[in-house]
Amino acid sequence: MSFGLGVLAGGAVFIATRKPSNGGRPGASKGSRSDAPNGKKKNDGRLDHVHIYVLLDSSGSMSHVEDGVIQGFDNFVQDTKAHLRGQRIPAYFTLVQFSTENPFKVSIEKKKIKDLQPGFLTKSDPVNNVVGTFAPSGGTPLYDAFGQLIEHAAAQKSSTEAVNMFVFSDGKENDSTTFTEGRLKDLIAEKNQENGWRFGFLGANQDAKAFADKFGLGADAAQNLTYDADGFKTGWQTMTQSVAESISQPNNIDGAFKKHNNTYESQGAYGKRGAGSLSNNLGSIPSSSRY
Repeated sequence: MSFGLGVLAGGAVFIATRKPSNGGRPGASKGSRSDAPNGKKKNDGRLDHVHIYVLLDSSGSMSHVEDGVIQGFDNFVQDTKAHLRGQRIPAYFTLVQFSTENPFKVSIEKKKIKDLQPGFLTKSDPVNNVVGTFAPSGGTPLYDAFGQLIEHAAAQKSSTEAVNMFVFSDGKENDSTTFTEGRLKDLIAEKNQENGWRFGFLGANQDAKAFADKFGLGADAAQNLTYDADGFKTGWQTMTQSVAESISQPNNIDGAFKKHNNTYESQGAYGKRGAGSLSNNLGSIPSSSRY
C-alpha cells in the first residue's frame, strides 16, 4: 500500500541563530565564556541541542492501531539514529503516554536518541498475563496531558534547547479536569512567544488541522491520519522526516515542510488515502470505545 509522506511545518525542530550581542563592550567576543557570570556559556539566542517530546494517546480505542504505533516507533528509532550519526547536534527523547487509567505516564525521560533501542513499546499478552509497555485503556484526558507535558518540558528547558513536541491521538478530548480549552490555548500561546518551541499534532477520527488552528499551532503543524496501523506508521514517518530535515536545514524550514505536508494532504480528506470521510472512518469503531 502506498501513501504520501507529510512533514509538519510548525512541528519541525527549530535550530536557529540570532545575532549575538556583545552589549557594546570593546573586545567582547562571540563565544567567550567569560562574558557570562560564573563561567557559564553566554546565551546569544542560539539553540544548540534538541529535545523531542512525544505525547502518545493510550486510551482504549488506540488498541485498534497498536501495531502501527509500535512499528512506527521502532522505525523512528532506527531511522533517526542513522541520521544523527552524521550530525553534531545532541538530540534527546521523552515519551509520555496518557489515558484516564494513567493520565501522565512518563515512559522514557530525556534519553539520548542515540541510546534508544527498537522494541521498547510492546503489546500486552493476556494469555501469559503480561502487560505491555503500550497497553491502551480508558478515556482521553488530552488537554490535561498536553498542558502537563508543556509545563514538564518548560521546567527543565535550558535557554539553548529546542523543544519539539508531537501529539498522537485517535480521538477528541473527553476527560480532562485541570486544563480547560482556554487555559491550554493560553499556555501554548505563551510558549510560541518564547525561543525554541514548536508543536505538532497528528490525529485520527477528527480534523487535526482544525485542532491545530484552534490552539494556535498552525495548519502546517498538523497531519490527519487514517484510523489504522498504516495511518499511525505514517505519523511516525512524518515526525522522523521533520526531525531529520530540520536538523539538516536549520535555516530553511518553512518552505521544505509546507511542500511535503501539501503532498501528503492532497491524498484525501482527514488523511484518508482515496475516497472516504470522517463519518465513514468512525463508523467502523464501536461507539463504546471510540475515545
